[in-house]
Amino acid sequence: MNWKLIDKSKTKQPKSGKYSSWKPRLAREGFFQCVYCSIHETPMGGIRNFAVEHYKPKSISKFAHLENDIRNLFYACSICNGFKGPDWYDVSPTNFSNVVYPDPSVTNYSVLFTVDEKTGLIIGKNVAGKYILERLFLNRTQLILDRKLIIAKRKTSAIAGLLDEQFETLKEIEGDEVNVKNLMSEIYTGTRKVAQISDLIEKTRPYTPGQIKKVKKK
Repeated sequence: MNWKLIDKSKTKQPKSGKYSSWKPRLAREGFFQCVYCSIHETPMGGIRNFAVEHYKPKSISKFAHLENDIRNLFYACSICNGFKGPDWYDVSPTNFSNVVYPDPSVTNYSVLFTVDEKTGLIIGKNVAGKYILERLFLNRTQLILDRKLIIAKRKTSAIAGLLDEQFETLKEIEGDEVNVKNLMSEIYTGTRKVAQISDLIEKTRPYTPGQIKKVKKK
């Protein structure tokens, strides 16, 4: 929902270590969120539940030399990383009408998906987006809840801003009984909406391990 381009143009290859020791660096570079589903590391329990993602799979022999090439490495949640595994297609990474994984350092993944604000579900905009959506199970329970929370917080912020404006207006028309009543009604409605959204946030809980299931590749 909040995908970002991971700019690798100025990334320099570390002089020492290997990919497993570069995760903190990749986390900063990747805005501390999964490159594929865009969930932030915080609701996932932090960096320990994230992985170093090899964009071009290291298990494929022709990509073995890229195992420790930092330009091929990204920050991903362990679930997306596991679902993707060695999956790969040798087609143009910029042709989204093909089944392909676009290069996250060239393509912002927001071009692949759209989000339904009522349900929290994401929908693939093109062949690549639809494939990745299914392969990485991007509509799993926790991701839907996380999107709903983001949407709810944005709406709450917007309503709070409106309420501030209404209270200021109320001060100015204090002697106008009709307008005061109308404005108070609007304020009441707004506060009820905030309460409903807050209730949704309070009731939201992460999914259980049993709800995490791997999608079979068709």
